[in-house]
Amino acid sequence: MACAMQRSRFFQFQSLLWLLIAGVCAGGLAAWSWLENEQWRGVATSVDQPIAWANVPQGGVNLPSLHLESPEVISRTLDTAKAAGFYWLRVQFPWEDIEIHAKNDFRDYRHDYNGDGMVDQTDAISAWTKYDGIVAAAQARNLQLIVRLDRPPSWARQNLPMDSFRVAKRQQDPGSTGPPDNYGDYGDYVTAVVERYRGKVRFFQIWNEPNYGHEWNWADPNPDEFFKLLQLGYTRAKAANPDAIILFPSLTPADGFDWQAMNDLQFLEQLYQLGAADYFDIFTAQGYGLGQPATENRYVRPLFNADGSLRRDTLWQRPLDSRTDVTRVVFLREVMERYGDAHKAVWISEFGWNSSAVATQYGPPVSEEQKAQYLVEYLQRARQQWPWLGAMNIWFLRPGVNFSPEDPTIHFALLKNDWTELPAYTAVKAYLTQAPQLGIGRYQPNDLLWQQGEYSANWWGEHLIVQSAGPIEVVVDGQVLAEPEFRGELGQHQLEIRGDWQALTISRQRAWWWLWASIPFGLWLGLLLALKRFYRVLVRKRTV
Repeated sequence: MACAMQRSRFFQFQSLLWLLIAGVCAGGLAAWSWLENEQWRGVATSVDQPIAWANVPQGGVNLPSLHLESPEVISRTLDTAKAAGFYWLRVQFPWEDIEIHAKNDFRDYRHDYNGDGMVDQTDAISAWTKYDGIVAAAQARNLQLIVRLDRPPSWARQNLPMDSFRVAKRQQDPGSTGPPDNYGDYGDYVTAVVERYRGKVRFFQIWNEPNYGHEWNWADPNPDEFFKLLQLGYTRAKAANPDAIILFPSLTPADGFDWQAMNDLQFLEQLYQLGAADYFDIFTAQGYGLGQPATENRYVRPLFNADGSLRRDTLWQRPLDSRTDVTRVVFLREVMERYGDAHKAVWISEFGWNSSAVATQYGPPVSEEQKAQYLVEYLQRARQQWPWLGAMNIWFLRPGVNFSPEDPTIHFALLKNDWTELPAYTAVKAYLTQAPQLGIGRYQPNDLLWQQGEYSANWWGEHLIVQSAGPIEVVVDGQVLAEPEFRGELGQHQLEIRGDWQALTISRQRAWWWLWASIPFGLWLGLLLALKRFYRVLVRKRTV
């Protein structure tokens, strides 16, 4: 009897021991997976081929109310943007402000332009005039416009969803917009804009945030319907100007728990399944920080309120916040790569941090100094980790006439309305006006980022190779290299290339990658062996 009890205790001890070992191995695998995501998900160490439209000037800025400003303010705005080193200006050419009153009517008689005290068709002026002025002003300063094509006029949006809930939502949100009744009318508007500015403007974005009810008549976002709109817009733009570059519209980052927006990853995946890859040249995404540091790499985090406190009212429904953070763009990139679209660049349509003194829907507020720091760090991070990411457009330069002083959105701005420069403007200017910043990637002499044929740059990495057909001189950190190759410490360096060269490759290595990669194999082996021994103990216990 005593021997049987001893054997029982022995088998019990062994089974618990092997279960404990299996649990430790399983926990180790979970921890390794979490850390791998935190440190390396989406981080590139090298690039095999150049990515079209990725090696461009980084600096861009949104000017959402530029078309509402006077010519004098437009000039000052563009001068201020250029002085800060911005190359890209993302602007709106709203359909409702161009083809205002009726189909094929490109006149504006909404105001008493002739001063006779009446508002009628005798006040008509060309609706194109101010947009012609914006295009001319940008050309004169060698700045590139990214033109957003959306916001149909009221005559083109008559058949709106009329159930009481959606009517009430549109009344609460009078600035909302959505697709037209007849997509052909949208195609005609795209043709008119692209054709008019052929040879002057190349970059056009078809729509904005189509997975968000605010941009879809407060109806349920519909990937099938948006695919038709994207396909038509792309086709008509390319017919009007074959050299036009079409940008995919940025999606609202959403995890699907909020009825107002469809999950952006799901929305994108459905578009790819419909064949959307054939109907845009550059993908775009949002990059709002929502209070997070720009260097943060948490892909899943606890759900917080706007003031930074842990959210408890929906904790049982959604304990983790997977909607958005500064690394959301990596998830979108993974969808692109799954559908064979890795050869296309990603641009950031809007990114920024809100420095309101109180908590808002834009996440925990940051100070003006933090905002400045995070903007620059995000630009740097993109060059260091994401070689597929090109232009990055900050939201935004200055509030202008279309923003109320009570609107918390104004705290994204780089300038106050009186043109006072905030710390963010100064910091971004210091970053953008230096030599171009290079990172992990493959570069060519004809890349748009080089400044007037001068091949001097700052670069981040540890291994650099310059290829050429003839003799060249490569200078790194002030030292002329004996061979056009450099290996050094991972970090910031200076580069100058003299002579005709063909390609430049910058890469890095993962420190101790072989050891790190072996950890999961060891843990899996330990887990399997522990489970096997546990099973053997159980079998022996039953047979003894």
